[in-house]
Amino acid sequence: MIFMKAQYNQKTESSIQDTIILKKIKLDEAGVIIKIPEELSFMDKVKKDSFYPYENRPEMILSDSEGKVQISFQLFDKELRKDQTMQAVEEVRKCTGFLYPWNALSPSYMHWSGECPVGWFFMKMELNNMSVYHIKAVRTVREKLFLITMTYPEAEYLKWQIVLKYIFDTLQEVDK
Repeated sequence: MIFMKAQYNQKTESSIQDTIILKKIKLDEAGVIIKIPEELSFMDKVKKDSFYPYENRPEMILSDSEGKVQISFQLFDKELRKDQTMQAVEEVRKCTGFLYPWNALSPSYMHWSGECPVGWFFMKMELNNMSVYHIKAVRTVREKLFLITMTYPEAEYLKWQIVLKYIFDTLQEVDK
């Protein structure tokens, strides 16, 4: 476990953020290990059915106890090399814009730290009467497209933007 002190130790003078403790998990379906906030755990089937009542939903979905913060991981059988990451995130962005035309999308960004580049974008949306940020990130795992999707309350934007980039940096391929 890693303890992140920077902006997230609630005992720090004038801090309004919670303390973030990270844990390492293995996503067997994708053959990766990643460090995520301790407050996130795998959703059970009932919760998955409630939040994702459709076919072809991600198998690897984690959330906090209330379901306000969610992160999912999907490994697709679509070839992707590291040098194609920006093109792939642009394709995901275009598809997302088609499916959610009423939500404005950010430009695509690249995160160059860690084992592999990560392309990502966000959209701000209303979900269950709450304003949220919905992030989609793309990177390659075993030369396949790996999609990370995260949703969190707008009020916690700064906290989760920093944590999400740290998550990108900790993702590593391992033997399945």
